[in-house]
Amino acid sequence: MDEYIIALAKGGLCNRIKCLISAQRLAERYSKKLLLFWNPDGDCGCCFSDLFENQITEINQEEFLKLSQDKAYQICDTWRLLPLSQENVGRNFSRAYVSEEGNSIDFEYSRIPLNTRVNILRHLTRLIPKKHITEKVDEFYKKFDDNTISVNIRSWAGEKRSVFFDIKNLYKVMDKEKTGNFFVVLTYPRRTFPGDRKSPEGIQDALIELLLLARNKSLKASYLSTFSEIAWWLGGCRAGVEIIPITLRGRVSILNERIRMEIKKTILRFKNG
Repeated sequence: MDEYIIALAKGGLCNRIKCLISAQRLAERYSKKLLLFWNPDGDCGCCFSDLFENQITEINQEEFLKLSQDKAYQICDTWRLLPLSQENVGRNFSRAYVSEEGNSIDFEYSRIPLNTRVNILRHLTRLIPKKHITEKVDEFYKKFDDNTISVNIRSWAGEKRSVFFDIKNLYKVMDKEKTGNFFVVLTYPRRTFPGDRKSPEGIQDALIELLLLARNKSLKASYLSTFSEIAWWLGGCRAGVEIIPITLRGRVSILNERIRMEIKKTILRFKNG
């Protein structure tokens, strides 16, 4: 009997991409077939097929609820890029966003072991954006030059993590650069309305911006932003990365402890596996 891994893609665009890549790697490693549950919602209001040409077997919510009760279907429920056991990422490897196991590679950028990077890129580069998305990226890219610097600003406006963002630190990072040519991406600015995650057009624009951020040799990345992180991956892990500094103040230490507790709930759930 065939066995399957279901990629349970949730959250924003980049969290979903990370989940899919992790599930693809696990399906390949353990010779299982892949299914994708990518349900449009308020965090990502489009289908996988609205963004990519790839033919991946998708299931709907009713099918997911049914199949998740079957032992032949194992669920990859994660926002992380999961290291494989044979990649020998040590238990004390993590620095940026530590998992319970201590071997998470999220937000580690150039610290990630080369063999892990190569394997993840092998899957990530197989994602083929829709033709009209690629055309818009190529057209806008003509405005860049060899010195263009990508800047991703995640202000976490309206969220508890907003304490991580200080615009003065952003200015310091940009002011020290000799070039004045920056490609700056804010938090989900869209052709529909600022902050639109709920429409296919809004998320398609997010993918366009993600692919453009990936085109430059230097990336100013927001702290703990998977948007910055996936931009680096889509650029082939070639960009030099500088994390925009955060100003620790007030309740940040409490928030960090809360984050550590939340990490423990981030799981790859294999039923009876």
